[in-house]
Amino acid sequence: MSKKDTLKILAMLSAFYGQGKSDPEQMLNAWHLILKDYSYQECEKAVIQFAKSDCRDYATFPAPGVLINQIEETRKNEHSMKCAAWINILNTDEYDQLTEEAKDWFPKERFEELKKLPYEIQLAQRDNFIKLIGEEK
Repeated sequence: MSKKDTLKILAMLSAFYGQGKSDPEQMLNAWHLILKDYSYQECEKAVIQFAKSDCRDYATFPAPGVLINQIEETRKNEHSMKCAAWINILNTDEYDQLTEEAKDWFPKERFEELKKLPYEIQLAQRDNFIKLIGEEK
């Protein structure tokens, strides 16, 4: 994530929690240091999820770890959904019978190509896919 994207995240948080009394440049640098390894989209989702579930009496900025935990949980859930989609793909003969998640990751053409392969190669493809999504960050 770029510093510009970090600034957008801070602006969103500031709008939700009305803080920002520290030096803006120091605040930007500190938050960027923590969030730079995450994409803007991941951080935005985490901020929205935090704001939706925040029931505290006094609204304040979340700790950076709260957002990072939300991002990591989302990544874990997406990984599980992708693995489940593969299981669905391997166990389904017709594209129309796939779950929506499986269809999202596999266009019909790719599904049909995969189904033409021997089952052992399908399993190898699944293992490669799972390895790749485990490396996504």
